[in-house]
Amino acid sequence: MSYERAGLGRSDPGPKPHSAEQIARELHALLKARAIAPPYILVGHSAGGLFVRVFAHQYPEEIVALVLVDPATEEDYERMQRDKSGRYMEVAAAYSSFVLAPQLRSTLNL
Repeated sequence: MSYERAGLGRSDPGPKPHSAEQIARELHALLKARAIAPPYILVGHSAGGLFVRVFAHQYPEEIVALVLVDPATEEDYERMQRDKSGRYMEVAAAYSSFVLAPQLRSTLNL
């Protein structure tokens, strides 16, 4: 499953603030609402890399693997939070996403 987090693409704006912790909670709620059971393999690109790491920290018993593709760092996230113009967030949003790959569970015999 692939999705656009709150405020990106066709997704609703979602609650504020859009912290990494809030984004991870929203992903967790989405997975539960869609009845997608753990264990999860999460793939995060750019800012999504930071968000899947936060998800793994918040829900360690539900994660079997993370795939980080050119992930953002904590310093990048702090820079995004300080950017008042929104330009950094626009660029990061264009190149970041969460991807859930439950079909890999069977491939990996999980």
